[in-house]
Amino acid sequence: MPLRLLESTNFNFQSNPPAEVRIHGQKVLGTFSTDADRGYCNDDRNRRVFLEPDNEVDFDYTKGFEEHVAFGEDPRVTSLMNVLSWMRDHRSLLIKSGTLDTTVSRLNVDFVGRRGLFRNLLEAGGDKDLDIRLLVTLYRGTYFISGIWKNDRKLTRDQQMDGCNPDTPTPVDENASFYAMMSANCGRHRLLFSSEVQAERKDEITPPQRNYLNIRTIPKE
Repeated sequence: MPLRLLESTNFNFQSNPPAEVRIHGQKVLGTFSTDADRGYCNDDRNRRVFLEPDNEVDFDYTKGFEEHVAFGEDPRVTSLMNVLSWMRDHRSLLIKSGTLDTTVSRLNVDFVGRRGLFRNLLEAGGDKDLDIRLLVTLYRGTYFISGIWKNDRKLTRDQQMDGCNPDTPTPVDENASFYAMMSANCGRHRLLFSSEVQAERKDEITPPQRNYLNIRTIPKE
């Protein structure tokens, strides 16, 4: 199995901005959870539903903060072990969706990875200062990619967490999460990836992934 390690790679982009790439054809194939040790769990134990309050509320985000468990710096965050475990347990779903072609024993996708990594690579655009380490395995025509941002500066977002977390009956543990396994098209390339789902809207009409939510809090001005 060929293995390529691209370390301390500075991507040299042309001065012209890259052409816009459209992500389309997103489809949810299945889900899985992770436990407090970030281990793979073939169930929906961490699935959560978002219930929008009837009126404006003012939470004290400092309550329960001491018990909060954050991701921290851990290479397992970028590992593909959970993705590969799901693929092993749900081979029949991959065949049914046309993702796995058993006649030639290969995947009908170009890249397998995590949504966060694919997003960061696409958002990098013409930024020449980002230093990324990628671990890439090419197996039967499919690239399996994991990566780590080596420099401290990461891509900014329009909304950032304010550093506090709500008080809940169970302390917030970012290791115990819920993920959807999805396929999508990026230009002419087909992707298979895991995507964290922090909550879902309680909507019997809107199907996954359109009811998936990422919760963000911002400090008051």
